[in-house]
Amino acid sequence: MGATDAADRAERTVAVAGASRDPGDRRGRAGAEPGHRRRRSRECRARARGARRDADATALVPAADLARSRGSLGAPGRTDARGDLAADRRDADAVVPDAAAERGRRRDDRARRDPPDRLSSLSESGAHEPGTEAPLGVVLRTTPLRESDLLVVLYTDRHGRVTAVARGARKSRRRFAGALSLLVLSRFQLGRRPRGELWGLDSAEVVREWTQLSSDVVAVAHASYVAELVDALLPVESPEPEALALIVNAWDALAAGGPSPSALRAFEIALLDLAGQRPAIDRCAACGAEIADGAMFDPLRGGAICRACAATSRTAGVRPYDTATRDYLHTIAELGAPLAARAADADPRFTAADRGAARDALVAMVLGVAGRPLRSLEYLAKLGAATRRTRE
Repeated sequence: MGATDAADRAERTVAVAGASRDPGDRRGRAGAEPGHRRRRSRECRARARGARRDADATALVPAADLARSRGSLGAPGRTDARGDLAADRRDADAVVPDAAAERGRRRDDRARRDPPDRLSSLSESGAHEPGTEAPLGVVLRTTPLRESDLLVVLYTDRHGRVTAVARGARKSRRRFAGALSLLVLSRFQLGRRPRGELWGLDSAEVVREWTQLSSDVVAVAHASYVAELVDALLPVESPEPEALALIVNAWDALAAGGPSPSALRAFEIALLDLAGQRPAIDRCAACGAEIADGAMFDPLRGGAICRACAATSRTAGVRPYDTATRDYLHTIAELGAPLAARAADADPRFTAADRGAARDALVAMVLGVAGRPLRSLEYLAKLGAATRRTRE
């Protein structure tokens, strides 16, 4: 009995111990069962989707009717009105897309998505050919653009008057090295995008300079007037190699002996001639008759006007055109280049009044052709007034 009682007590002890562990075990199983159920549910859904795909794929082949029109479903590899490929619509005859068409579509999409390289997109007609010299030209004016760029107006022997963007020109001294200043002749590395309006200026190299004139305020004013006059009178991108030679000659005249009124008059006559507006000096611009006493100078009608035609000249800017003024302008026109026209400054036949009348006549014509005021001309007038006050 004692042994039997001991065995019974041991069994009850084990049962009590098991009962004390059951709640925890039940809780563990209860906590694991939801996760297990979710996992089994996902696996079942995945198997079901795979079975449906296999069934659809096998069903496509027997369902294909070779006699039906392919045009009703759309050509393989092409999109419908919604933009979906035929294969995406589960069309039986479009399971395999048109590979060539698909490659072409992706290539076109990549070309539209990826921007072209900036340097490779320069127009061949704009950039100079390899092995040839870059265009030769001068700077007419510059305008700051953004933080470090410059908008530069150039006159070149190959392209005429052009506007270019010099990126980083206000910070980079190596690529431009003083070539974007007044009184400098340079070679410019130019290019332009297809259908672009502005040119790109990549670099410049100084060929010749007249920067020693920078200390002379009047000489710089004359040089600025030359540049502004070219900018105002000559059309865009109409190259005139003679115009560049004329600018160089005018700056040579400045370097040879300082500012010269006669050199400026020669430059004005020659540039008006290049612009197709050469002033009439010896014959009437209206009827072609020789100029005699009583003539007038009408800038809007083309220059000198004889006495018979002057009755109809009633516009602003009309002024008397006497014999001495005509002879002075005739002499300058005969001398031609600004450097040679310096000789007229010392000609005893002409007085300061004759030179002043010729200046006023040509300036009135220049302003009429330009159609706007010239800042450098106004500055020259202020310098002249200040010089006269100093002499008095």
